[in-house]
Amino acid sequence: MLPTHIPPPTATNLDLFGSLIAAPTAACAVDDGGVEVAAGVVEVVTSCATVSDAQRDLFRDSPAEIIANTARRALCELAVERVRQCLVELRPLPAYAQFIADCDACLELIERRDPRWRDVALAVAWVESELSPAAERCVPGNAPQLLRPALMALLQTMPPVQDTAGRHRAHPAYLWQLLREPTQAASAIEADARWREHPGTLVWHAELCEQAGLNQRALADVVELCLSWPAQAEQWLGSSPAWARRWSAWCDLDDALPMHAFPAWACLRHTNELPMPEAGDARPGAALLRLADQLARDPADLALRKALQRHSPALLSAYLAARSARDR
Repeated sequence: MLPTHIPPPTATNLDLFGSLIAAPTAACAVDDGGVEVAAGVVEVVTSCATVSDAQRDLFRDSPAEIIANTARRALCELAVERVRQCLVELRPLPAYAQFIADCDACLELIERRDPRWRDVALAVAWVESELSPAAERCVPGNAPQLLRPALMALLQTMPPVQDTAGRHRAHPAYLWQLLREPTQAASAIEADARWREHPGTLVWHAELCEQAGLNQRALADVVELCLSWPAQAEQWLGSSPAWARRWSAWCDLDDALPMHAFPAWACLRHTNELPMPEAGDARPGAALLRLADQLARDPADLALRKALQRHSPALLSAYLAARSARDR
């Protein structure tokens, strides 16, 4: 049988938001239906010891927040009219002004009625600066469901082959990169027959190939950067996670070694499967790389060592020092 009188909690009680408040001093009278009466206040509880388990989050379960959650679900389902109905109910509430603005941005991603969508570069800048952040705030984790169709629609309005002199928003590769499709982005760059003539494009392509795991293409980019654009090669190799260890070892070598010797050194030191320049390529770095490839295959060939000595004494010295350390 339940007691007709129980003492109040000895320390603290929880209010509806989970904060600690002083325990009531009045006795708790509990009838057989589980109704607690204290200081004129009637509260239905199942047990004085489990009050916190029965509490609800008043903000999360408020009518306005329920409507907001309905709008979020409707956005994920691309149910535009349902979203609008929810926003009609929320617009009079100042506390939901940011949420409403974010929902309007998400609706724009779905419907694309603004004139800015007609200019790809302008639209992509708008997506990056405003629409994408709004979608991330509004439907966190589900923003790609809204962004991908919008970016794909922009891709369909663009010519597949464009000049790649610079990483600009109006290029298909830029949109593929935003879509987190590095392989497609690299292929979009390669559609331009002259893409290797621009150092910025080579760096961009190398980054994409590294992200996509296209190792052979990335190695080809490294070789071309070192042979033709040493300053850009140095900058990129110094920031590339994949090349960090080899770049650090290279930086410890003789300062007299030119940047165009880096592929040859990598070939000798790490036996990378670097793409070989054509036989007619007369650039110093190309000749060094071809010679390094031969020496890596036949390290004991004295004629090859002498040829490397003529081309780059510092590189031969670094190579012999590495072999000596390895043989110890």
